[in-house]
Amino acid sequence: IPHIPDKKIPFLVARSFYPELIHEGVKIYEYTPGFVHAKIFVSDDAVATVGSYNMDSRSFYLNYEVGVLLADCPAVKVISDDFEKTRQLCQKIELQDYMSLSFASRIIGKILRLFGPLL
Repeated sequence: IPHIPDKKIPFLVARSFYPELIHEGVKIYEYTPGFVHAKIFVSDDAVATVGSYNMDSRSFYLNYEVGVLLADCPAVKVISDDFEKTRQLCQKIELQDYMSLSFASRIIGKILRLFGPLL
């Protein structure tokens, strides 16, 4: 997730999910130099996706988003290596990091979740 968002409201909503995700074992990293718009997924250095889509209902059903699925080809390793280099520029978010955010931003994020499907 970008540490410096391009849109504040979706950023607050996304952050509001941190406690549940961390509790379930998800590792969250914020890209501290700024904003990265790329969406990639890498699995076991064997499969990767690259595209403009977000993981939300609007991108899946309403917007014209694109992506490519790569499997068992040399480009997957390149994508995986780039992901690891980028992750080195990120801050791993722990529960105490979330709890250190202002009370107001945590509450606002949780309230705005109600409108998440519209964002």
